[in-house]
Amino acid sequence: MNVTGPAPISIVQRYDNTDLVLRMNQRIAAEVLQVTGDRVVLSVNGVQIVARMTSSEQAAQLIERRTAQFVVRDTSSNIVTLQLLPHGSNAENLTSQQINALVKALLQQADLPLTSANIILARALLEHGLPVEASLINKIKPMLEQIAGWGEKEAQIAAAMVEEGLVLSPQLIQTFIQKLPDLGDVLFQLLNDLRKYLHSSNENNTPLAQEVLSFLQSFILKLSDPQPDMINQLQWIIRVINHPLENALAELLRNPQAKLSDQIDPGFLSLLTFYHKLVTESNSPKIAQDIEQFIETLRVEQYFNLQSDPNNPKAQYYRLTIPIQLENNNTLGNIENRPQQVHLRIAYLPDQIPLQLDAKHTRFMVQVEMNEGILEVDVSLAQQKVGVQVRANDIILLEKAKDEIATLQAGISALGYQIQNANCELCDLEPISLLEERTSKNWGEVSLGV
Repeated sequence: MNVTGPAPISIVQRYDNTDLVLRMNQRIAAEVLQVTGDRVVLSVNGVQIVARMTSSEQAAQLIERRTAQFVVRDTSSNIVTLQLLPHGSNAENLTSQQINALVKALLQQADLPLTSANIILARALLEHGLPVEASLINKIKPMLEQIAGWGEKEAQIAAAMVEEGLVLSPQLIQTFIQKLPDLGDVLFQLLNDLRKYLHSSNENNTPLAQEVLSFLQSFILKLSDPQPDMINQLQWIIRVINHPLENALAELLRNPQAKLSDQIDPGFLSLLTFYHKLVTESNSPKIAQDIEQFIETLRVEQYFNLQSDPNNPKAQYYRLTIPIQLENNNTLGNIENRPQQVHLRIAYLPDQIPLQLDAKHTRFMVQVEMNEGILEVDVSLAQQKVGVQVRANDIILLEKAKDEIATLQAGISALGYQIQNANCELCDLEPISLLEERTSKNWGEVSLGV
C-alpha cells in the first residue's frame, strides 16, 4: 500500500508486480519505450506501464522522443490516460524559436490575441506545466495588470502560485518578488536587536521588552528539551501561527463581548503593545522595523495554508516552518548560531472538504537545509505501519543519514510503530522554504509494502 497526499489513488496497468501508484493530476517523467496509435508503453521509475494518450496527435509526438513528462488525466478505467506536457527537460531543450512557435500556436488555439502580455504569461504557464487556456490566462492577467510595469518575473511568480494551488492576488505576487527572509533569519535578527535594546533602554520599557523576548524565544524549538516539553511547545507554535491577527480582530467585531486575551496569545499582545510604544517614540529604533518584518513573515507562513484549489495535490498539505536550536545556548546572551530551519508538510485526508488531518493515516515530509546540502525525510503512516524514505542531494550528507537510519528506526519502533521499510537515496532536491520562480517539485511516493 502506498500513502500519498490526499489525492485519490489508483493502481495502473503494469507489466510486473512492482507497486506503482499514480494519482489524478500527478506529473510524472517517463522513458518512452513503444508507441502504437494512441497507446504507449512507458518506463516510470523502472516500472513498465501501458497508457493511453489524450489524442493520437500527442502519441505521434512521442515517436522521436526518448523521455517526456506527462500529467495523469484519468485512472478510472483499466488503463491510465496521460497528457503530454511541454515541460521540464524536454521543454528546456527546445530552441527559443520553437518555444515561441509553440506559444503562438497555443494562444491561437485558445482564441487569444498574440499580445506581448499574453505571450509572456503563456510562456510562464508552460514552464510550470500548466495549460495555456483562456480561462486561466483571464484569471491571472487582471491580477498582473494591477502591478505597474509587470513582466516575466511577475508572470513566473503568478504561475508558480497557481501551480501550488495558492490564493492569487497582486499584493502577494509583489510580496514574493521581494523574497522575504525565512522565519528563522527574522527571529535571529529580532532577538539580537531586542537584547541590544534591553541593554540600552529605559527602565519603563524593560519589563514589557522582557515579555516580548520570552515570547519570541518560544518560537525556537530546542531539541535538547525533554520530549513532552517539545510536544507542548510545538502545539503552541502551531496554535499561534494558525491564528492570524486579522481573524482574531474579525472575531472581536462579530462578538464585542469576547475578551481580546481569548483571541490573541498574551505574548503576541505584548509584542503589539511594545511595538506601539516604539513607534510613538520620537526616534523609533530599528527594532520596530524588525517587528514589522516578523509579523509580515508570519503572514506569509499563514498564507501558504490558504488554498484556492483544494483539489490541487500540492495544496493538500499543511505547511509549517519551525526554527530549531540544536544546542542549549545561553538564552540571555546572543544566539551563537542562527536557528536551523525545518520545513514540514503534512498530508490532509483524501476527499475531505474541508481538509482534515488524520494522525493515523497520513504522510509528512521534514526537510532541513544544511551547509552541505538538503536532507529530506519522507514518512508514510497507515495505522501502526510506517514507511520511511530519506533523501539527500549531497553524497556526504547521505552517508551521514545512513549512519543515523538505525537510530531513526529504533525511535519509531519505540513509539509503538512497525517499520515496513526505510531507505536512503541520493537525488536532486529543491528547497521548499520559498516560492521560487520555477517550483516544479516531485514529492514522490513512499511504499509501505503491505
